[in-house]
Amino acid sequence: MEVKQVFADFVQDLYKRNQKSLAAYMSDPIFSYTEGKISLTVGSKTLKNELEEEVKGLSRMFRKRGLHFPGLDLKIDALKVKEYKPFTPKEQFNAAAKDHPILKDFADRFGLDFDV
Repeated sequence: MEVKQVFADFVQDLYKRNQKSLAAYMSDPIFSYTEGKISLTVGSKTLKNELEEEVKGLSRMFRKRGLHFPGLDLKIDALKVKEYKPFTPKEQFNAAAKDHPILKDFADRFGLDFDV
């Protein structure tokens, strides 16, 4: 999908400008691209504000690839983002254990604790 490649280019540009937290989010965003509209779900107002400041750069990336930039619809939904992107070690372990139940047995057997 061409939009994903534009996001990848945008992420590289953000890293070059040392905007690591925004780049980390944009490397795997919760987005949809339907009917010429890009919708992004972000987890905080801070992230939403940062993205609003970067709209011109994202628009430039679209034009560079010969695509129409329809604008950006940003929604804040911390719970949805937390489900999609686990942040703490415990959340990451639980997400992995949901897909691979053997990990729970492994952690119990060896007394591993992910409450850090």
